[in-house]
Amino acid sequence: MRVDFPRWEDGDPTGWLSCVKCYFRYHRTPEATMVDIAVIHLERDAIQWYNWLEHTQGVLTWRQFKSGLL
Repeated sequence: MRVDFPRWEDGDPTGWLSCVKCYFRYHRTPEATMVDIAVIHLERDAIQWYNWLEHTQGVLTWRQFKSGLL
């Protein structure tokens, strides 16, 4: 079964994070790579937000990334 990673651009990230959680669980993704994988799938305003967050806070853990979204 192929499971595609969801893209996220703007709006409420709660649903997107739920889908991402399922994707990571299905693929047994190591936590150390979760932020990098998620960032590849951000678009427009979301990638600008991430660039700002990384610039102000440095390299993020998955927990920091999720906290920043919510």
